[in-house]
Amino acid sequence: MKFNPFQPNQIVAPGMFTGRYNEIETIERCLFQAKNGNPQHFLIQGERGIGKSSLFFLVSRFADGQITTIRAGAMNFIVLSVDLGSVASQFDIVRAIARELKSEIGRRQAIVEKAMKVWDFLSSWEILGVKYNKFAAHAAQADEARDELINQIAELCTTKDSGIYGVFIIIDEADAPPIEAGLGEFLKTFTERLTKRNCDKVLIGLAGLPTLMSKLRGSHESSPRIFSILTLKPLEQNERMEVVQKGLDQADQKMW
Repeated sequence: MKFNPFQPNQIVAPGMFTGRYNEIETIERCLFQAKNGNPQHFLIQGERGIGKSSLFFLVSRFADGQITTIRAGAMNFIVLSVDLGSVASQFDIVRAIARELKSEIGRRQAIVEKAMKVWDFLSSWEILGVKYNKFAAHAAQADEARDELINQIAELCTTKDSGIYGVFIIIDEADAPPIEAGLGEFLKTFTERLTKRNCDKVLIGLAGLPTLMSKLRGSHESSPRIFSILTLKPLEQNERMEVVQKGLDQADQKMW
């Protein structure tokens, strides 16, 4: 009996990842530009199961320094991986990002010490509380929460001697929220207000089905212009063969 390394519908580990060289090169360039104060946000679109989440998993390891990039060298971004699969409102979007920010800062004790103001705020922020009722949140609350989140991210990115290159916000299942949740409006306002705060080291990457563009446009007409579009297509034949070979090699190493 042999170990079966193939897991359809699951995220592919970096060691099994194959292909997507042009997309990886583009995202590496986006990370490098964000590190140097010129963020170029991107959007990955493709059919379900095409590999969007697996690509995000790989580039998140580039961004946080676990894997050194070929072209841009080692990175040290705070990576916020957010899934909007169950989001119903803009308030939910803000809360999802804030919770991930708090979790990631808490994982890096050195950042807590350097950015204590941000840590204290996120730890006591009412929006993170379990008593929050999403159906009671109205537009004014969502706007206030969004602006406070922007303030804290800007504070973090401008904290001296923190050692981080910036913040990389990965938003998966971005097509899932209804148009009424206002993701496009949120992203447009979010990026503009970060710019006004002189915070230029926040990079945003979205991933979703091909319907994502129309949903963003339905929320805010000009929001798609924020992003460079990457469309994932099926792997080439030689890349598929490479995936199979990697799986067979891994199976040989785990024989009973």
